[in-house]
Amino acid sequence: MIAEKGDLHAATAEFTKQLPTAPDSKRSTLSLELGLPEGRGVLADKIASYQSEIKSNPFSWEAHYNLGVALDQQGDLAGAIAAYKETIRLNPTFAKAYANLGNALVLSGQKTEGLAYMRRCQDLFEQQGRKYDVRKAEELIKQLEQK
Repeated sequence: MIAEKGDLHAATAEFTKQLPTAPDSKRSTLSLELGLPEGRGVLADKIASYQSEIKSNPFSWEAHYNLGVALDQQGDLAGAIAAYKETIRLNPTFAKAYANLGNALVLSGQKTEGLAYMRRCQDLFEQQGRKYDVRKAEELIKQLEQK
């Protein structure tokens, strides 16, 4: 993929070229990635849907996690952090929530706390026997330590 090679302009051009012919789900994803108005509307709808789900089932860790991801995509780090923390409170073995929380904390300037959550994520992956994910967590920790 072009974006993985760091050529953001080429990636944006490629995504924009794909938009008109992409199926609805892919078009929404592309719009989100490009920050287009269509994507922001989809994101706002997702956030409202997750908030509604949480209202009807406050113990749904999945809804809290999905809300965190959507808020993260929207750039609402404080909201995402709160949602990830609630996810962890409800499901303390869900490693991806620790990873996302750690990343959001680092991005919000709370590097020490963020790295602690990332290390907890790595520990959980090890306990769960997820070797590939352990390596990915190690790589992410190294990247975040350099920020």
